[in-house]
Amino acid sequence: MDKYTVAVVDFLRNHPGVSDLRFDRRDPATASALHAWDTAHAPHKLPEDLKAFLLLSDGFSLRWDVCFAGETHVLGNMALNGVASLGNELVLDASPADDAGDGPVIVLPGGGRG
Repeated sequence: MDKYTVAVVDFLRNHPGVSDLRFDRRDPATASALHAWDTAHAPHKLPEDLKAFLLLSDGFSLRWDVCFAGETHVLGNMALNGVASLGNELVLDASPADDAGDGPVIVLPGGGRG
């Protein structure tokens, strides 16, 4: 699992106001699945850092609640789709100039970004 995901999970796990932390880590993606995505969406390719993450965990889901004023409230939900769910996205090179070389930005249907 990537160091940023570990840091977020550790922070939430150790935060006194957070309750009911639910982390769903998936099995790694296969290199052949990543190659198939790149082939199907050529000339676009997934960014190398996303590929590296997907080879560790083919996506994840992280949800948590907080306790406030004696009540529990749903607060957070983070998710990263697995490679099989990346089939209908638009791939755009909309990176700022200072991010040159980082690869394309993947824009999800409905305006979300991947």
